[in-house]
Amino acid sequence: FYGCENLKEVSIGNGVTSITSQVFGKCPALTSLTLPASVLVVNSNAFYGGDNALTELRFMGNAPLIAADAFKGVTATVYYSANNASWTEDIFQDYGGTITWAADAGIPGGTAGSDVVTVDSGSCGDTTTWTLDSVGTVTVSGTGEMTSAPWWTDYRTVIKKVVIEEGVTNVYSSAFTNCTSLAEVCFPSSLTVIGSIAFDGCTALTSVVLPEGVTTLSYDAFEGCSGLEEMTIPSTVTTLGSYSLNCGTIEKLYITSLEQWCGLNLASSRVKVGELYINGELLTELVIPEGVTEIGIKAFISAGYQISSTVTSIQLPHSVAAIRLGAFCGCSGLRSITMHPGVTIDRDYSGRRVGVETFGDCRSIKEIVFAKDCDDAVLDQFWEYFIVKS
Repeated sequence: FYGCENLKEVSIGNGVTSITSQVFGKCPALTSLTLPASVLVVNSNAFYGGDNALTELRFMGNAPLIAADAFKGVTATVYYSANNASWTEDIFQDYGGTITWAADAGIPGGTAGSDVVTVDSGSCGDTTTWTLDSVGTVTVSGTGEMTSAPWWTDYRTVIKKVVIEEGVTNVYSSAFTNCTSLAEVCFPSSLTVIGSIAFDGCTALTSVVLPEGVTTLSYDAFEGCSGLEEMTIPSTVTTLGSYSLNCGTIEKLYITSLEQWCGLNLASSRVKVGELYINGELLTELVIPEGVTEIGIKAFISAGYQISSTVTSIQLPHSVAAIRLGAFCGCSGLRSITMHPGVTIDRDYSGRRVGVETFGDCRSIKEIVFAKDCDDAVLDQFWEYFIVKS
Protein backbone atom coordinates (compact mmCIF):
# COMPACT_ATOMS: atom_id res chain seq x y z
CA PHE A 1 0.00 0.00 0.00
CA TYR A 2 3.01 2.30 -0.23
CA GLY A 3 2.02 5.68 -1.61
CA CYS A 4 -1.75 5.11 -1.45
CA GLU A 5 -2.55 8.74 -0.68
CA ASN A 6 -6.31 8.29 -0.30
CA LEU A 7 -6.23 5.09 1.73
CA LYS A 8 -8.25 5.67 4.91
CA GLU A 9 -9.07 2.19 6.17
CA VAL A 10 -7.50 -1.26 5.96
CA SER A 11 -8.92 -4.49 7.27
CA ILE A 12 -6.18 -7.09 7.78
CA GLY A 13 -7.53 -10.61 8.10
CA ASN A 14 -6.36 -13.14 10.64
CA GLY A 15 -3.70 -15.29 9.01
CA VAL A 16 -1.38 -12.47 7.99
CA THR A 17 1.88 -13.07 9.86
CA SER A 18 4.20 -10.26 8.76
CA ILE A 19 3.95 -6.49 8.24
CA THR A 20 6.71 -5.89 5.72
CA SER A 21 9.00 -2.91 5.19
CA GLN A 22 7.27 0.32 4.08
CA VAL A 23 4.02 -1.49 3.36
CA PHE A 24 2.10 1.47 4.84
CA GLY A 25 4.57 4.22 3.96
CA LYS A 26 3.27 7.48 2.47
CA CYS A 27 -0.36 6.81 3.41
CA PRO A 28 -1.29 10.31 4.67
CA ALA A 29 -5.01 9.53 5.11
CA LEU A 30 -4.48 6.37 7.17
CA THR A 31 -4.79 7.35 10.85
CA SER A 32 -5.54 4.04 12.58
CA LEU A 33 -4.80 0.38 12.02
CA THR A 34 -5.57 -2.91 13.76
CA LEU A 35 -3.16 -5.82 13.46
CA PRO A 36 -4.71 -9.29 13.92
CA ALA A 37 -3.55 -11.88 16.45
CA SER A 38 -1.76 -13.81 13.70
CA VAL A 39 0.87 -11.08 13.17
CA LEU A 40 4.26 -12.34 14.35
CA VAL A 41 6.62 -9.75 12.86
CA VAL A 42 6.59 -5.98 12.24
CA ASN A 43 9.50 -5.28 9.95
CA SER A 44 11.88 -2.37 9.54
CA ASN A 45 10.30 0.94 8.43
CA ALA A 46 6.86 -0.65 8.15
CA PHE A 47 5.12 2.76 8.26
CA TYR A 48 7.94 4.97 7.02
CA GLY A 49 8.12 7.04 3.89
CA GLY A 50 6.98 10.54 4.78
CA ASP A 51 3.48 11.99 5.08
CA ASN A 52 2.66 9.53 7.84
CA ALA A 53 -0.58 10.26 9.70
CA LEU A 54 -0.91 7.11 11.80
CA THR A 55 -1.90 8.01 15.35
CA GLU A 56 -3.44 4.78 16.62
CA LEU A 57 -2.33 1.17 16.30
CA ARG A 58 -3.83 -1.91 17.95
CA PHE A 59 -2.24 -5.32 18.43
CA MET A 60 -4.88 -8.02 18.93
CA GLY A 61 -2.58 -10.91 19.86
CA ASN A 62 0.74 -11.79 21.43
CA ALA A 63 3.66 -9.38 21.30
CA PRO A 64 5.30 -9.83 17.88
CA LEU A 65 8.92 -9.39 16.89
CA ILE A 66 9.30 -5.66 16.27
CA ALA A 67 12.23 -4.29 14.28
CA ALA A 68 14.34 -1.60 15.94
CA ASP A 69 13.08 1.02 13.47
CA ALA A 70 9.64 -0.44 12.76
CA PHE A 71 7.85 2.77 13.82
CA LYS A 72 10.25 5.23 12.25
CA GLY A 73 8.38 8.45 11.46
CA VAL A 74 5.37 7.46 13.58
CA THR A 75 3.88 9.41 16.49
CA ALA A 76 1.10 7.24 17.83
CA THR A 77 -0.57 5.48 20.73
CA VAL A 78 -0.13 1.72 20.48
CA TYR A 79 -2.65 -0.49 22.30
CA TYR A 80 -2.07 -4.06 23.46
CA SER A 81 -3.99 -6.58 25.56
CA ALA A 82 -3.86 -5.85 29.29
CA ASN A 83 -4.44 -9.56 29.91
CA ASN A 84 -1.68 -11.05 27.78
CA ALA A 85 1.56 -11.95 29.57
CA SER A 86 3.64 -11.80 26.39
CA TRP A 87 3.59 -8.01 26.59
CA THR A 88 6.53 -7.37 28.91
CA GLU A 89 8.31 -4.14 29.87
CA ASP A 90 11.25 -4.69 27.52
CA ILE A 91 8.88 -4.45 24.55
CA PHE A 92 7.66 -0.93 25.31
CA GLN A 93 10.15 1.06 23.26
CA ASP A 94 9.86 3.74 20.58
CA TYR A 95 11.31 1.66 17.71
CA GLY A 96 12.41 4.77 15.86
CA GLY A 97 9.23 6.78 16.45
CA THR A 98 7.44 8.47 19.32
CA ILE A 99 5.25 5.78 20.83
CA THR A 100 2.86 5.84 23.79
CA TRP A 101 2.07 2.31 24.92
CA ALA A 102 -1.36 1.68 26.43
CA ALA A 103 -2.85 -1.48 27.94
CA ASP A 104 -6.45 -2.13 26.80
CA ALA A 105 -8.60 -4.50 28.81
CA GLY A 106 -11.00 -4.64 25.87
CA ILE A 107 -8.52 -6.52 23.69
CA PRO A 108 -8.83 -10.31 24.17
CA GLY A 109 -6.11 -11.85 26.32
CA GLY A 110 -5.04 -14.47 23.80
CA THR A 111 -2.42 -16.98 24.91
CA ALA A 112 -0.10 -16.52 27.85
CA GLY A 113 2.80 -15.96 25.48
CA SER A 114 4.64 -19.12 26.49
CA ASP A 115 4.25 -20.89 23.14
CA VAL A 116 7.13 -20.40 20.69
CA VAL A 117 5.97 -20.78 17.11
CA THR A 118 7.72 -20.78 13.76
CA VAL A 119 7.56 -17.48 11.90
CA ASP A 120 9.29 -18.61 8.71
CA SER A 121 11.53 -21.39 7.45
CA GLY A 122 13.18 -22.82 4.36
CA SER A 123 16.44 -24.09 2.89
CA CYS A 124 19.76 -22.25 3.01
CA GLY A 125 21.85 -24.82 1.18
CA ASP A 126 21.60 -28.16 -0.55
CA THR A 127 21.65 -29.95 2.80
CA THR A 128 20.94 -27.14 5.28
CA THR A 129 17.68 -25.54 6.46
CA TRP A 130 16.66 -22.61 8.64
CA THR A 131 13.81 -21.52 10.88
CA LEU A 132 12.95 -18.22 12.56
CA ASP A 133 10.76 -18.50 15.65
CA SER A 134 8.55 -16.02 17.45
CA VAL A 135 11.19 -15.07 20.01
CA GLY A 136 13.67 -14.04 17.31
CA THR A 137 15.91 -17.12 17.12
CA VAL A 138 17.27 -18.28 13.78
CA THR A 139 18.28 -21.94 13.85
CA VAL A 140 20.38 -23.40 11.03
CA SER A 141 20.31 -27.21 10.79
CA GLY A 142 21.61 -29.97 8.55
CA THR A 143 25.04 -30.98 7.30
CA GLY A 144 27.58 -29.24 5.12
CA GLU A 145 27.55 -25.67 3.88
CA MET A 146 25.16 -22.76 4.11
CA THR A 147 25.02 -21.23 0.63
CA SER A 148 22.39 -18.53 1.14
CA ALA A 149 20.70 -16.44 3.83
CA PRO A 150 17.00 -16.19 2.89
CA TRP A 151 16.09 -14.60 6.24
CA TRP A 152 18.23 -11.54 5.70
CA THR A 153 15.98 -9.32 3.59
CA ASP A 154 12.82 -9.54 5.68
CA TYR A 155 14.04 -10.36 9.17
CA ARG A 156 17.56 -9.06 9.76
CA THR A 157 16.46 -6.38 12.26
CA VAL A 158 14.35 -8.74 14.41
CA ILE A 159 16.87 -11.58 14.82
CA LYS A 160 17.99 -11.77 18.47
CA LYS A 161 19.77 -15.11 18.62
CA VAL A 162 21.43 -17.49 16.16
CA VAL A 163 21.87 -21.21 16.78
CA ILE A 164 23.98 -23.08 14.23
CA GLU A 165 23.52 -26.77 14.90
CA GLU A 166 26.06 -29.57 14.79
CA GLY A 167 26.85 -30.68 11.24
CA VAL A 168 26.87 -27.22 9.63
CA THR A 169 30.40 -26.32 8.48
CA ASN A 170 30.30 -22.61 7.68
CA VAL A 171 28.57 -19.29 8.23
CA TYR A 172 27.57 -17.97 4.82
CA SER A 173 29.06 -14.66 3.68
CA SER A 174 26.90 -11.70 4.82
CA ALA A 175 24.48 -14.10 6.52
CA PHE A 176 23.88 -11.82 9.50
CA THR A 177 25.23 -8.48 8.31
CA ASN A 178 23.64 -5.55 10.17
CA CYS A 179 21.47 -7.78 12.36
CA THR A 180 21.50 -4.99 14.92
CA SER A 181 19.38 -6.85 17.50
CA LEU A 182 21.50 -10.00 17.42
CA ALA A 183 22.89 -10.53 20.94
CA GLU A 184 23.88 -14.21 21.03
CA VAL A 185 25.39 -16.76 18.63
CA CYS A 186 25.91 -20.47 19.34
CA PHE A 187 28.45 -22.23 17.10
CA PRO A 188 28.89 -26.02 16.63
CA SER A 189 32.15 -27.97 16.79
CA SER A 190 31.64 -28.85 13.09
CA LEU A 191 32.18 -25.22 12.05
CA THR A 192 35.35 -24.40 10.08
CA VAL A 193 34.77 -21.08 8.28
CA ILE A 194 33.19 -17.73 9.18
CA GLY A 195 32.37 -16.12 5.84
CA SER A 196 33.14 -12.57 4.76
CA ILE A 197 31.07 -9.83 6.46
CA ALA A 198 29.10 -12.62 8.16
CA PHE A 199 28.48 -10.59 11.33
CA ASP A 200 29.47 -7.14 10.08
CA GLY A 201 27.58 -4.44 12.00
CA CYS A 202 26.06 -6.72 14.67
CA THR A 203 26.35 -4.00 17.30
CA ALA A 204 24.43 -5.86 20.03
CA LEU A 205 26.90 -8.77 20.17
CA THR A 206 28.94 -8.61 23.38
CA SER A 207 30.55 -12.06 23.50
CA VAL A 208 31.67 -14.58 20.86
CA VAL A 209 33.10 -18.03 21.57
CA LEU A 210 34.52 -19.73 18.49
CA PRO A 211 34.88 -23.50 18.93
CA GLU A 212 37.94 -25.60 18.25
CA GLY A 213 37.83 -26.57 14.59
CA VAL A 214 37.30 -23.08 13.17
CA THR A 215 40.21 -22.33 10.83
CA THR A 216 39.21 -19.15 8.99
CA LEU A 217 37.72 -15.77 9.81
CA SER A 218 37.18 -14.25 6.37
CA TYR A 219 37.50 -10.55 5.63
CA ASP A 220 35.23 -8.21 7.62
CA ALA A 221 33.78 -11.21 9.50
CA PHE A 222 33.16 -9.23 12.70
CA GLU A 223 33.86 -5.71 11.49
CA GLY A 224 31.69 -3.07 13.11
CA CYS A 225 30.66 -5.27 16.08
CA SER A 226 31.24 -2.26 18.30
CA GLY A 227 29.69 -3.85 21.40
CA LEU A 228 31.97 -6.89 21.40
CA GLU A 229 33.65 -7.14 24.82
CA GLU A 230 34.90 -10.74 24.97
CA MET A 231 36.03 -13.21 22.35
CA THR A 232 37.55 -16.69 22.32
CA ILE A 233 39.76 -17.67 19.39
CA PRO A 234 40.61 -21.39 19.22
CA SER A 235 44.04 -22.83 18.49
CA THR A 236 42.80 -24.13 15.12
CA VAL A 237 42.47 -20.65 13.55
CA THR A 238 45.13 -20.19 10.87
CA THR A 239 43.68 -17.31 8.85
CA LEU A 240 42.42 -13.89 9.95
CA GLY A 241 41.15 -11.99 6.93
CA SER A 242 41.51 -8.27 6.38
CA TYR A 243 39.49 -6.26 8.90
CA SER A 244 38.01 -9.50 10.25
CA LEU A 245 38.24 -8.21 13.83
CA ASN A 246 37.96 -4.49 13.17
CA CYS A 247 35.32 -3.92 15.83
CA GLY A 248 36.76 -1.46 18.31
CA THR A 249 38.51 -2.72 21.43
CA ILE A 250 37.79 -6.27 22.56
CA GLU A 251 38.30 -5.90 26.29
CA LYS A 252 39.14 -9.56 26.89
CA LEU A 253 40.52 -11.95 24.29
CA TYR A 254 40.96 -15.62 25.16
CA ILE A 255 43.37 -17.93 23.31
CA THR A 256 44.79 -21.36 24.10
CA SER A 257 47.97 -21.42 22.02
CA LEU A 258 50.82 -18.90 21.94
CA GLU A 259 52.39 -20.85 19.08
CA GLN A 260 49.31 -20.26 16.97
CA TRP A 261 48.98 -16.61 17.97
CA CYS A 262 52.59 -15.79 17.12
CA GLY A 263 52.10 -17.26 13.65
CA LEU A 264 49.03 -15.25 12.70
CA ASN A 265 49.21 -12.10 10.60
CA LEU A 266 47.29 -9.91 13.00
CA ALA A 267 48.02 -6.62 11.26
CA SER A 268 45.39 -6.99 8.57
CA SER A 269 42.70 -8.13 11.00
CA ARG A 270 42.83 -4.74 12.81
CA VAL A 271 42.15 -6.43 16.16
CA LYS A 272 42.44 -4.21 19.24
CA VAL A 273 42.57 -5.92 22.61
CA GLY A 274 42.53 -4.69 26.19
CA GLU A 275 43.64 -7.89 27.93
CA LEU A 276 44.95 -11.16 26.49
CA TYR A 277 44.28 -14.41 28.35
CA ILE A 278 46.17 -17.65 27.74
CA ASN A 279 44.16 -20.67 28.91
CA GLY A 280 42.18 -18.41 31.20
CA GLU A 281 45.19 -16.61 32.75
CA LEU A 282 45.85 -12.92 32.13
CA LEU A 283 49.06 -12.54 30.14
CA THR A 284 51.69 -10.54 32.07
CA GLU A 285 54.89 -12.53 31.60
CA LEU A 286 55.22 -13.55 27.99
CA VAL A 287 57.25 -16.75 27.71
CA ILE A 288 57.31 -17.82 24.08
CA PRO A 289 57.50 -21.64 23.97
CA GLU A 290 60.39 -23.49 22.36
CA GLY A 291 59.57 -24.40 18.78
CA VAL A 292 58.15 -21.01 17.78
CA THR A 293 60.36 -19.72 14.98
CA GLU A 294 58.80 -16.33 14.29
CA ILE A 295 56.90 -13.60 16.17
CA GLY A 296 54.39 -12.46 13.58
CA ILE A 297 53.64 -8.97 12.32
CA LYS A 298 52.04 -6.91 15.12
CA ALA A 299 51.52 -10.03 17.22
CA PHE A 300 51.52 -8.19 20.57
CA ILE A 301 51.35 -4.54 19.55
CA SER A 302 49.46 -2.25 21.92
CA ALA A 303 49.54 1.32 20.69
CA GLY A 304 48.22 0.76 17.20
CA TYR A 305 46.08 -2.32 17.02
CA GLN A 306 46.65 -5.22 19.37
CA ILE A 307 48.06 -6.09 22.77
CA SER A 308 48.96 -5.28 25.54
CA SER A 309 49.87 -2.89 28.30
CA THR A 310 49.64 -5.80 30.75
CA VAL A 311 52.79 -7.53 29.41
CA THR A 312 55.79 -6.71 31.62
CA SER A 313 58.42 -9.20 30.43
CA ILE A 314 59.26 -11.22 27.32
CA GLN A 315 61.42 -14.34 27.12
CA LEU A 316 62.27 -15.64 23.67
CA PRO A 317 63.48 -19.21 23.13
CA HIS A 318 66.45 -20.29 20.99
CA SER A 319 64.06 -21.38 18.26
CA VAL A 320 62.87 -17.83 17.45
CA ALA A 321 64.72 -16.64 14.37
CA ALA A 322 62.71 -13.55 13.44
CA ILE A 323 60.74 -10.78 15.12
CA ARG A 324 58.50 -9.18 12.56
CA LEU A 325 57.49 -5.58 12.08
CA GLY A 326 55.47 -4.10 14.94
CA ALA A 327 55.52 -7.30 17.02
CA PHE A 328 55.81 -5.48 20.38
CA CYS A 329 55.25 -1.86 19.41
CA GLY A 330 53.53 0.16 22.13
CA CYS A 331 53.77 -2.46 24.90
CA SER A 332 54.01 0.34 27.42
CA GLY A 333 54.22 -1.97 30.45
CA LEU A 334 57.14 -3.98 29.06
CA ARG A 335 60.15 -3.78 31.40
CA SER A 336 62.38 -6.73 30.49
CA ILE A 337 63.39 -8.66 27.35
CA THR A 338 65.46 -11.85 27.27
CA MET A 339 67.15 -12.58 23.93
CA HIS A 340 68.94 -15.56 22.41
CA PRO A 341 71.35 -15.84 19.45
CA GLY A 342 70.31 -15.83 15.84
CA VAL A 343 67.33 -13.45 16.15
CA THR A 344 66.68 -11.07 13.28
CA ILE A 345 64.55 -7.99 13.95
CA ASP A 346 62.68 -6.37 11.08
CA ARG A 347 63.69 -2.89 10.05
CA ASP A 348 61.13 -0.12 9.75
CA TYR A 349 59.11 0.53 6.61
CA SER A 350 61.87 2.68 5.18
CA GLY A 351 64.31 -0.20 5.66
CA ARG A 352 66.76 2.02 7.51
CA ARG A 353 66.31 1.40 11.24
CA VAL A 354 65.92 -1.72 13.35
CA GLY A 355 63.27 -1.80 16.06
CA VAL A 356 61.48 1.49 15.45
CA GLU A 357 58.28 -0.23 14.43
CA THR A 358 58.96 -3.47 16.32
CA PHE A 359 59.73 -2.08 19.81
CA GLY A 360 58.53 1.49 19.35
CA ASP A 361 57.06 3.24 22.41
CA CYS A 362 58.14 0.47 24.81
CA ARG A 363 58.88 3.28 27.22
CA SER A 364 59.17 1.23 30.44
CA ILE A 365 62.00 -1.11 29.41
CA LYS A 366 64.62 -1.28 32.15
CA GLU A 367 66.72 -4.24 31.05
CA ILE A 368 67.61 -6.35 28.05
CA VAL A 369 69.14 -9.72 28.96
CA PHE A 370 71.31 -11.37 26.31
CA ALA A 371 72.23 -15.05 26.48
CA LYS A 372 75.94 -15.68 26.81
CA ASP A 373 76.08 -17.13 23.32
CA CYS A 374 74.44 -14.13 21.61
CA ASP A 375 76.52 -12.99 18.67
CA ASP A 376 77.42 -9.44 17.72
CA ALA A 377 74.62 -9.25 15.15
CA VAL A 378 71.95 -9.57 17.85
CA LEU A 379 73.70 -7.08 20.13
CA ASP A 380 74.13 -4.60 17.30
CA GLN A 381 70.40 -4.59 16.53
CA PHE A 382 69.54 -3.54 20.05
CA TRP A 383 72.42 -1.10 20.24
CA GLU A 384 71.08 0.56 17.09
CA TYR A 385 67.66 1.19 18.57
CA PHE A 386 67.53 1.09 22.38
CA ILE A 387 70.97 2.37 23.36
CA VAL A 388 71.37 5.00 20.66
CA LYS A 389 67.80 6.15 21.24
CA SER A 390 68.33 6.65 24.96
